[in-house]
Amino acid sequence: MAKKIKILVVEDESIVGEDIRRSLDNLGYHVVDIISTGEEALKNVAALEPDLVIMDIVLHGKLNGIQAAELLREQYDIPVIYLTAYADDSTLEKAKLTEPYGYLIKPFEDRELYSTIEMALYKYRIENKLKKNEAWLSTTLNSIGDGVVATNEKGQIVFINTIAENLTGWYQEEAIKLPLKKVFQIVNEESGSPVSSPVKKILKSEVVQELEKNINLVDRKGNAIPIEGSGAPIQDEDGHVHGVVLGFRDISEKRRVRKALEERDEFNFALFHYNPIETVVVDLKGRVIGWNKMKEESGDRLPKLGDLMYKDYAGSHEIDMHQELLNCIQTGRVKEFPEQKYMERFLHITIAPFSAGAIITSVDITERRQSEKALKESEEKYRTLLKTSPDSIILSDLKGDVIYISERTLEMHGYTDPESLIGTSFYQLMDEGDHKRLKQYYNKVLSEGLVKGEEFQMLCADGSHYTGEINMALIKDTGGDSTSIVVATRDITLRKKVEEEKASMQMQLLQVQKMEAVGTLTGGVAHDFNNLLTAIQGCADMMIMKTDEGNELYREMREIQDATGRAADLTRQLLLFSRKQPMAFSTLDLNRTVENLLRMLHRLIGEDIGISTAFEDDLWAMKGDRGTLEQIIMNLVVNAKQAMPEGGTVTIRTDNIVLDEADIKRNPEAGKGQCVRLTVIDSGIGMSQEVISHIFEPFYSTKGPGSGTGLGLAVVYGIVKQHGGWITVNSEPGKGSTFEIYFPAAAGRTIKKEKEIEDVDKLQGKGERVLVVEDENTVREFISFALEENGYDIFTATTAEEAFTLYLKEKGNFDLVIADVVLPDKSGVQLVKKLLKQRKDQKILFSSGYTDQKSQWEEIQKMGFQFLQKPYPLIAMLQTIRNIINQS
Repeated sequence: MAKKIKILVVEDESIVGEDIRRSLDNLGYHVVDIISTGEEALKNVAALEPDLVIMDIVLHGKLNGIQAAELLREQYDIPVIYLTAYADDSTLEKAKLTEPYGYLIKPFEDRELYSTIEMALYKYRIENKLKKNEAWLSTTLNSIGDGVVATNEKGQIVFINTIAENLTGWYQEEAIKLPLKKVFQIVNEESGSPVSSPVKKILKSEVVQELEKNINLVDRKGNAIPIEGSGAPIQDEDGHVHGVVLGFRDISEKRRVRKALEERDEFNFALFHYNPIETVVVDLKGRVIGWNKMKEESGDRLPKLGDLMYKDYAGSHEIDMHQELLNCIQTGRVKEFPEQKYMERFLHITIAPFSAGAIITSVDITERRQSEKALKESEEKYRTLLKTSPDSIILSDLKGDVIYISERTLEMHGYTDPESLIGTSFYQLMDEGDHKRLKQYYNKVLSEGLVKGEEFQMLCADGSHYTGEINMALIKDTGGDSTSIVVATRDITLRKKVEEEKASMQMQLLQVQKMEAVGTLTGGVAHDFNNLLTAIQGCADMMIMKTDEGNELYREMREIQDATGRAADLTRQLLLFSRKQPMAFSTLDLNRTVENLLRMLHRLIGEDIGISTAFEDDLWAMKGDRGTLEQIIMNLVVNAKQAMPEGGTVTIRTDNIVLDEADIKRNPEAGKGQCVRLTVIDSGIGMSQEVISHIFEPFYSTKGPGSGTGLGLAVVYGIVKQHGGWITVNSEPGKGSTFEIYFPAAAGRTIKKEKEIEDVDKLQGKGERVLVVEDENTVREFISFALEENGYDIFTATTAEEAFTLYLKEKGNFDLVIADVVLPDKSGVQLVKKLLKQRKDQKILFSSGYTDQKSQWEEIQKMGFQFLQKPYPLIAMLQTIRNIINQS
């Protein structure tokens, strides 16, 4: 029994709806429901699953019948028949837009209702079948590997598959109804000129046509793609042509493969023709069919095509080479003749068969044989030299095992049988304490090729020793590969003894020269440091002169004075050290040393960085130099500040610690026993292991040019070592840094140093004119300001030339000239000599931060002028100036 067609009726007039139900029941249809609004129809249609909807155009509610029908078509693909009492043109035009499957105009007969429903269902089934066919065809065309484009008889695109979309850059929804020439643009590969569309030719001829050769498809982005393909007419069952279908493919890969094959053929030809070895090709019967360029240029008589190889051509061999050739061709095996004599020459001949014959290569080895003969003669000469050499000569493999040992080696080490040492380790001929170092030099010669003049303690068979000077050289074969190591050892025991005596006599001279060099360096450091201290100390003195003792600023200025004094102590101790004099060590309390620096450290690092302290209450005493210990603390805190550009916290800790053997194993520099530990921690940017490995090296700095000398931590390291201590660093990028310094603890009580307090008298000037010649800005500004504040009329210059020009301009009208000894262009002494030529009674005061010959102290004394050594207190400067000016 056939299944009844299910129909949904959407009608807001219930009487009309029931009337339609009765008619449909009589006609054999099944009414699933009668709904009065479009909204309700959309809500229930999925559950009711009707095969067709009869929709009144005019409905109550927000949606009219046309709107509801459009939504049903879009969402559920259900055929709709419109039911209306209005047949005006406007209503019909709106209804057409929703593509209905029929119209019923009230009132209607059952026959009209039946015919309209059946036609609608038939139309719907046909359309579905067509859609399936189109989907099948689209899937089929999209699955093939070529691009496919179909057009109608007007040349407009009606279909384009995925491959064609990718090649043209046009999607199907964009390309449909566009002219073919807009999407499928083809041009001549060489000229780039457009190629006419193949559609017209195919429509006219009604037969399959190949696309033109050497054409490019220009895609939507303008890229040219080489293609090939064909086109065919689209015909119906009656043979009428309704359009054209084009099939085409990208032949870029095909061309690439073809080009690769051509290049391979060219390569093979070049490999054969330009091979630097003489090559002849023969066929399966041994007849010559070709030869390469090297054969042509060899100077030999060339064969003729068709000559039997080694019979008609090159037959003067000692063996039957023609038969050997035929055997190789027959067996298919390659055969070599390493030293085949041919007339007066020797050839290395190789016969390599292949499917069509054989390739014969010939290399003239006559010169090589001669070289080998010469090499044997040379080896004999070197063997004689080894026997007569006064040095021990040993040849070892790369691991150090003996390959050859000279007779002299046996004599020097007290052995008689060379075989007893061949194959054994060279290390057994050396004192065990030098084995580790010898391994290092073996590795070094493997990497560098040569190690010269290294001294080792050599071991003899009877247990005695001698000092040997070893030279090692790496031996390589002709291919550049390392094969062995030659070790030449000379007994330098006597020479060493003489050198030690000579070294002992020269020790004092070397020490003097070294200290002279150190003194030169420290003198330069002292000069710059003393300039800075002069300005700092002078400014502090001026502030103290203007401040009551009860004022808090007075106490702070006194602290600056004390700090300047300690800094001056550091400079003096540096100079003492350069003369090989010990630092002033005393028993110190490290806690008190840190506490005395805290106020200065707060001023030094600024407000954005905090200082946290944690001191051991009963901290052990230590032996140290107070000034240099303060320098350690300041350098580490400054280093911490620079590691925290955005602010942070510096933590300073002290504690007692006892180190044992395990601690010494972890850190070879550590000492055993009681220690005082100073720890400085920052919360800064941290350091990598690469930076830590270089951090204590002099002049190593991670800052840019002009941002540091790279000496701060090197100085810290040096001072710690002079105190018999050691320092460790722990840091990671982004996790801050921790510096731990260990000092040996000391027995005894700490020494308190009382502050020295001086009363400063104010010494005023009376308008005297003073010329200050000083190249250091801070010192010049301090002197100028201090003297102006104390009643002097000041003129300044930075160079000798500038000072002399100013002196002439002012016609020598100066009560005093204060000149730095070392100036950028000339010395202060040279300047003063020029000034004295202008005015013999000119009063002069010299000053310098140098303490060596650069200060020219002896010459200044001879000239009878006074001298101020930087740094100097303000009171000393004012007193000296006053004394000089007051002299008659």
